[in-house]
Amino acid sequence: MTKPIVSVCAMVAYERGLFQLDEPISIHLPGFAKPRVVLPGGGTEPAAREITFRDLLTHTAGLAYGDSEHAVDDAYRDAGCGWDAPYKLTLE
Repeated sequence: MTKPIVSVCAMVAYERGLFQLDEPISIHLPGFAKPRVVLPGGGTEPAAREITFRDLLTHTAGLAYGDSEHAVDDAYRDAGCGWDAPYKLTLE
C-alpha cells in the first residue's frame, strides 16, 4: 500500500514545482549520482543515464528489493541494505 501513497505525495510535490519528472533524482539525493548497472557476468559498468523521478514513479529505475537471488540483491545484502535490514537493528 505504500507505493500508491508515496506516488500521490510525489505528484503533489511535482504539481508544486519541486521537481521535474525527467530530472535526475541525484539533484535531490546525491547518493544516487553516477549509478552503475550489473552485467550478466557479475561485474558492473556505468549506467547509460541517471535515474529520474519518472523512472521511480513507473518502477523502471532498476532498483531491487533485496529478497531474491540476483547480483543486485546480493550486493544489497552485503551492504546491509536488504529487505530485512530494519529487523536487524538494535536499540543498544
